[in-house]
Amino acid sequence: GNKLGLLSSNFSIDKLDKKDWSYVEKDMISVLFEKAKEENADLVICDFYLQWQGIQKYVKQNYSTDKISFISMMLRGEALPTVWNKLIKRDLYTKNKISAVPGINYAEDLSVVPKLCYYATKIVKVDKAFIHYVQYNTTSYTKGLSEKSLKSLLNAYEVLTQFFSTKPELQYIKALNEGMALKKIELIKQIDNSKLPLLISSFPNVEFKYNLNFIDRLLNDLMIKNRIKSLQTVLY
Repeated sequence: GNKLGLLSSNFSIDKLDKKDWSYVEKDMISVLFEKAKEENADLVICDFYLQWQGIQKYVKQNYSTDKISFISMMLRGEALPTVWNKLIKRDLYTKNKISAVPGINYAEDLSVVPKLCYYATKIVKVDKAFIHYVQYNTTSYTKGLSEKSLKSLLNAYEVLTQFFSTKPELQYIKALNEGMALKKIELIKQIDNSKLPLLISSFPNVEFKYNLNFIDRLLNDLMIKNRIKSLQTVLY
């Protein structure tokens, strides 16, 4: 969740303000585990709720039964590359020597989950929400994105680029390029102006060789006041 910590033995949980806690339904693990056994799957996905100020929104996760399509969706940012809405077979970590990358403390799931999915034989989904993701801070995360977090995000993309550039399926690296372009544009649109020079100078160079039409379509929708020149500089 968004508030995690260790409790001492003499600390009463009743003293905590529970309304700020994200939580999961009690049957989440058992349902996902039974689905994994039933389908002989290595990885099981589920939906979740976003909650804030008394409002609850069901968020349905994008998913495809075709593994290449699903991984490409994650790399483009169309499906969540998070661990918390997935039950993942331990062998995917151990047999393929996949672990969290040292130094990546922001977007760490992004640097790990697509690689786990690549080695999964079968990925399935339970069409039910078990997680209640509570958000009481309505400030956009990009507004408060620190320089350290930005560099961590860049490292995560570098890890994925190194991994998928060695794979024979060209769809992955193409989808990753599109995902990086979308993330770059998202951050340029939303990040504080004070961090804009850092973002423009440090964001990874994106290979647009096969994606020029894709970028042109994005630019047509991004007539952002005082920023179109920055966008053109970054993208072209």
